[in-house]
Amino acid sequence: MIPMMLPLHCYDLKGRIMPPRWLYTLLLLLCTDWLALVFSLASRGQTSQLLAILYPDRAVLGNRLLATLPFLLVLLLLGNRSRLWNKGLYRWRRGIKPLLFAGIIASTGAQIATMAQEWWVFHWTPALFLLLNLVLLLSVIRSRHLSFMIEDWRHSKNVQTEPTDITGVDETKPG
Repeated sequence: MIPMMLPLHCYDLKGRIMPPRWLYTLLLLLCTDWLALVFSLASRGQTSQLLAILYPDRAVLGNRLLATLPFLLVLLLLGNRSRLWNKGLYRWRRGIKPLLFAGIIASTGAQIATMAQEWWVFHWTPALFLLLNLVLLLSVIRSRHLSFMIEDWRHSKNVQTEPTDITGVDETKPG
């Protein structure tokens, strides 16, 4: 068991370490292509027009969707962690960091390919995504919170079976 080394707000009600908020924020920002796809599909009849405005080259959209798929998988795993724990599944936690690193490599490659396709003309969007990938890479490498979280999720101690007496009073002794 990992001793309490993080602030109290980093733990849920059962004492498990929660994912850091910065991870959710960075992953959602890097998955904006998925959000654009979902919103364009939600507006029926105008899907093709909206996607043509946002992504004139459909190959760029496909590349970015494939590149950010590992980020989407991490978000889905983190969001469904209680369901996975209740089914007795704990090994999926080992895939979080490899998926993040794979997503960083793929997303950076997709951004560089887009920039090379446009003859290295500076645009803010690819530059911002490259910066977000760099921030995510450094954060994943240096984050103690993320390492503690993955270690904390390793086994079924997360399931509390008996309440513990914190009063220190032995109820079996009279008086």
